[in-house]
Amino acid sequence: MLSTLAAQVAGLVRTNWVTEVTERGEAVALWREYERGEHRAEMTTEMRQMLRIADSRAGRQFNANYCDMVIQTMADRLTVVGIEGDNDAATAWSAALLADNRFDGLQMDAIAASLRDGITFVMVGWDNDAQRVTLTHELAWDGTTGVIPIYDRANKTLIAAFKVWYEGENDARRVNLYYPDRIEKYVMGVGGGMSAMEDSLPWTDTAGAPLGVPLIALANRARTASPLGTSEIDMVVPLQDALNRTLVSMVMTCELAGFPVRIALGFIPPSNITPASWLAIGGGAAISKDQQVAWGVMESASLVPFISQSEFLIDQIGEVSRTPLSRNGASSAASGESLKQREVKLVSKSYQYQVKAGNAFEDMIEMAARVGAAFGSTIPPVSGRWSCKWAAAELRNDAETVANVIATREIMGDEQALRQLARVFGWDAPEVARILAAQQTARTSMLSAVLDRTPRFGAL
Repeated sequence: MLSTLAAQVAGLVRTNWVTEVTERGEAVALWREYERGEHRAEMTTEMRQMLRIADSRAGRQFNANYCDMVIQTMADRLTVVGIEGDNDAATAWSAALLADNRFDGLQMDAIAASLRDGITFVMVGWDNDAQRVTLTHELAWDGTTGVIPIYDRANKTLIAAFKVWYEGENDARRVNLYYPDRIEKYVMGVGGGMSAMEDSLPWTDTAGAPLGVPLIALANRARTASPLGTSEIDMVVPLQDALNRTLVSMVMTCELAGFPVRIALGFIPPSNITPASWLAIGGGAAISKDQQVAWGVMESASLVPFISQSEFLIDQIGEVSRTPLSRNGASSAASGESLKQREVKLVSKSYQYQVKAGNAFEDMIEMAARVGAAFGSTIPPVSGRWSCKWAAAELRNDAETVANVIATREIMGDEQALRQLARVFGWDAPEVARILAAQQTARTSMLSAVLDRTPRFGAL
């Protein structure tokens, strides 16, 4: 199938494009399996029999899934609180757009997916029936379905993209090819061949200028040479495998300690031995003086080395992923400052993510404004720039934050103080503006009342 897609965009992709896309899809599929806890379990049939597990559960029954923990720990620190324009009208339009598209839930899925898959996409579309701009989350290619982006030779600009999915009563595989100025629609046959183009929709503004590829890439740790980014658990997977093998060894060691392998030399022991029962050597028959008879238990390994190894592997997972795991020195009695020091690396990589992801969300709103102007009956407010606002990534002490704001209010002014408090109380920009207006109204009324009670100079 990928060869067919490559032929469709032959002038835009490199000769090894099919290999690159195949390998990337396999990596994404693996990362998703590890997030779900479906880990590779390379066990022999005898090992599975000893552990009494079914083959279908071998990858889930004996593992401690730190991959999901690494992803969710970082995702919990990444929350967009709004995307503001350079004027109140643009900010209000953006807030309404995000609310209409339930962006609070969409961003949770998109951010977690980008951390897991390395890259994910938000599609900007137009609902002609509802007459509004739509935002939808689109997953990256995993070898079966998803979005396959095509970048220019410099790996900087998204010049086209495929979206592959299954749809319809016959579960047909459909393909959309997105260009900056049009959208082409196809259906793929069972053998992987592509049908004739079903439709070609223009994707231009009212002046005929291209709106741009409607897929906004949200990449994690993307670089110029690697625009697809990388998963937060890419380096965790081999450590997770080693930890799982250690856990299996620990379970088997405990099994052998609780139910040891016994040794009988020179006689056949009865099979129905119970605690406190007598064992008759030879079954009651006389034993000759030359016959060797012995019994015992096969020595089992100690659990201590396995425990030390598992703790080492957990520490390494925390180090390579820069994630403060519960194993890494956490304590319920630790001070706030101690907890902050433990999470310095996590906060650092979270802020790095916010910079580029924030740019992507700003591009998303900018394209949404262009789409709304191109297809809508009303033109969205113009904004020269957009600014993505994030909640703080650090552990927050709300009482301490409020106290600090009150202490510095006279220096920073009421407006900035309210913006700081908004992070604690969840106020958006319109709510801050409303509070400021109410304060001003109250002050004006108070001043008027004072002036009304003050004797006029003419009466003195």
